[in-house]
Amino acid sequence: MNQQNHNWPTLANIYEKITQIQFKKRSYQDVHNSLEKLLEILLATKGVNSLEVANCNERFGKLYIKVGQYEKAVSSYSKALVIKQKNSVELSTTFRGLALAYNEKGEYIKAGEMIQKSLEITSNVETYQILAKINYNLGDYEAAISNLATSIDLYYTSSPISDRIYLAQLHNDLAFGYSYKGGIEVSYQYYQKALSLLANKNRTNYPETADAYLGIGQCHYLKGRPLDALESYKKSLKLYKQFFAPNHPCFVTCYNFMGLAYGQIRNFQDGFYYLEEGLKVALKNFKELHLSVVNSLNSIGMLLYQLKIQDQALVNFQKAILILKKLFPNGHPLFMTLYNNAAFSTSSQTDKKYAFQYLLNSIKLCLKYYGNSEAKTGLLCERIGTFFLGTNSHDQAVQMLQKALILQDHPIKKHKQIHQQILYAEKKQTLQNLCQEQI
Repeated sequence: MNQQNHNWPTLANIYEKITQIQFKKRSYQDVHNSLEKLLEILLATKGVNSLEVANCNERFGKLYIKVGQYEKAVSSYSKALVIKQKNSVELSTTFRGLALAYNEKGEYIKAGEMIQKSLEITSNVETYQILAKINYNLGDYEAAISNLATSIDLYYTSSPISDRIYLAQLHNDLAFGYSYKGGIEVSYQYYQKALSLLANKNRTNYPETADAYLGIGQCHYLKGRPLDALESYKKSLKLYKQFFAPNHPCFVTCYNFMGLAYGQIRNFQDGFYYLEEGLKVALKNFKELHLSVVNSLNSIGMLLYQLKIQDQALVNFQKAILILKKLFPNGHPLFMTLYNNAAFSTSSQTDKKYAFQYLLNSIKLCLKYYGNSEAKTGLLCERIGTFFLGTNSHDQAVQMLQKALILQDHPIKKHKQIHQQILYAEKKQTLQNLCQEQI
């Protein structure tokens, strides 16, 4: 371009408006091309340390987060931060962007530091939304739900213009939090609310629509309806493919969910295909140190366990535990699931000595995160009681199963099943005591 071109200020304004329209259309490659042209103009007319260049770098950061290029997002926001610090201007937007980029990249502690810096300056809808995402990954689901409730309240009280798509994403995030807390019905309602917000006579295909279908599918899966789950997952996958490259991180979760649903209907060939594809995408994007890799390894282990290939299942669970320890040396709720799965996958007598320790670790964490009165603790007690029953530890089996009955609100059929297990364990323990007395 000719640097003497007097139309550059006008061109800059035009490109700014074009990128806004392209962002709304989710035309991310077009956004990238327009931003490159805009940055070229701004560097030539405003200078490398201008606020206009800083703002353009922030737009690049936002784009890179959308397309899953988190390293580039961190770099873009960091450039913006340096320029803004030189100009002594407000930094909350930049810190928010860095927080989200670090969170998606898997540097959760760093993300927490950035969002706290943003909160020290100001707080708004987006700040609490990002804080919720960070708390999800840190395993503080209660705080995440609270953050999102605050975010939605702020949206309704402070947003002069109704952005139905953004509000739908807030509902998607809130639904996700309730699913982690076991509130499947509440989660389902929020996902449906998101879909209704996205309903438009001219268009229904947004990435946020894909997120909602993915969440609805997970609700079906958790309710034991894998065919309904797969139907929703496939809708989600089709939409994701319209917007993102095949290696986008969003596909990890989608493939993971699909693999487990196929496993539930015992279609293990398709199940392993999707789980392995998910793991490939996760490793390509994050190497090993990321929750996506942990979840993928756990899911593959679960399918191997279903096929009674316990040794290989245990290897996957142990790999996931090692990665999670590096990510969260001070603990995380996901350890409960991994320790529990690892304990049930111990097949040899040599491994059995580790199983009990895995279960103890799982119980301690469950009590730490959910307390004595939570249904999740009850479910864990039920699984541990079943484990003790299988190892002929009948007294311990009775204790755990009785606790499960107290803590969980079971359907009648399940209640009877656990009660029968308790009677069986008590009978076996009585026979064992009689045999010992005779000896």
